[in-house]
Amino acid sequence: MGSAPSASAPTQIPKQITVRKRRERETSRKEEERSPQRLILIRHGESEGNIDHDLFRTKPDNAMHLTRQGFLQAEAAGRSLKELIGDTSVRFFVSPYVRTRETLNGIVKSWGGLEHVKWSEDPRLREQDFGNFQVNHRFPARFPAGRYVLTSHSPPIRCFW
Repeated sequence: MGSAPSASAPTQIPKQITVRKRRERETSRKEEERSPQRLILIRHGESEGNIDHDLFRTKPDNAMHLTRQGFLQAEAAGRSLKELIGDTSVRFFVSPYVRTRETLNGIVKSWGGLEHVKWSEDPRLREQDFGNFQVNHRFPARFPAGRYVLTSHSPPIRCFW
């Protein structure tokens, strides 16, 4: 039988393990640098649909515009956000709904407009869609198990950054 290694003998760590650990630390550090420090959610400003619920009978939800008050709310939100975060890096994610794009336009005025900020549009960022309750209380289009394609097969939100 061989003798047990002495307690004072240094343990050799295989080179493969040390390289793998270093890569894991570097990857972790890169992910940390890339991940946001804050996540701030802002809802759209007042829209036509908020003022006139009957409008949903004739106009699609995604086509509702902001009211004048809604645009002023968006500009005020932009000023408050700019005051809160200052000149730190910012990135905006917005749904394709008209009112959310109009809200973004109001918010980014505090940064000098869309051309001065990073932003992207993603259809997964929207209200839950259970059908149109305003028209005859019916679901106009349903997929198996009552799910919509966008909500049942979307990758996780972490893919944004």
